[in-house]
Amino acid sequence: MIIVAIAEDDGEIAEHLGHCKAIHFYRTENGKILDEEKVACTGQGHEYMLALLVERKAQVLVCNSIGKPAVEGLEKRNIEIFPALVGDVREAILEYLDGSLPKVPVEHLFHSCCHHGQGEEEGCHCHCCHDEGHCQED
Repeated sequence: MIIVAIAEDDGEIAEHLGHCKAIHFYRTENGKILDEEKVACTGQGHEYMLALLVERKAQVLVCNSIGKPAVEGLEKRNIEIFPALVGDVREAILEYLDGSLPKVPVEHLFHSCCHHGQGEEEGCHCHCCHDEGHCQED
């Protein structure tokens, strides 16, 4: 069984993990959803989010923007990260289950940057570009 957490705001992948309204937890097995629970976030910041993910035994996190401290905390806890994603939460879990959810390398968030439309040919679907072609660090 794998527990997948998706940072959520109104049914969409939240813009920033540390400020999301809720985290949707899916218990999955053999490519199927066993059950799901939406947990309202009553706090903010990476420490709060990490504690919630650990408490709920998440093994995978799907999110949009995420800062270095959160990435480091997730990596220490062996939680797999699918960052820099946008779109519908339900579509994201289905793509995760069928193996088609794009996985942007964490390094792209902090050291290099894909340009919209150009990186997709190379398998990169990140949208982390900001002024001067550098990724923004939170």
